[in-house]
Amino acid sequence: MNNNKFDSISISGRYIYAYLCLLNAIKEQKLEPLPDELEDLIHEFVSSNLLDVWHGKVENILPSFILDDDNHENKHLSLKIVIKIKGYYIRQPAFLVSIIDDLFWLGISNLYSSYKSEISFSYVIGIIETMNKEKISLPSFNKIENCSVEERKGWGELTDMQKYI
Repeated sequence: MNNNKFDSISISGRYIYAYLCLLNAIKEQKLEPLPDELEDLIHEFVSSNLLDVWHGKVENILPSFILDDDNHENKHLSLKIVIKIKGYYIRQPAFLVSIIDDLFWLGISNLYSSYKSEISFSYVIGIIETMNKEKISLPSFNKIENCSVEERKGWGELTDMQKYI
């Protein structure tokens, strides 16, 4: 895939593409589906104007954080949900957990600064490399080609993730 195609794609479009990669990995490797609570948090990124609140929800359930820390405190999510998500990560192969981590970091990467393509793009590249290493097919780029970087200062329009699945 020509990575230059992503230059014209909004952060939301890149995030959607990364999520579609995650779904392909789960399907092709016949892995356990995402828990509903995790799925909802992933979807919230492209539908919410309150990304600081979204960030508060996901910061303590990032795989890179939760798997190395026994502190399950999260002021936005119940202990039951946090433990459920951590259990999901523990049961999954490392490559899938890496994709989830990169997906969340892609969303967080530009939250508190102006849009810079290379910041979020590095996470897309990491996910694509993981997919290629695991021999998992990439989603069609056509699904996100209308997610323009010209929308909402690089963020892309608010949308419903279900439209892209």
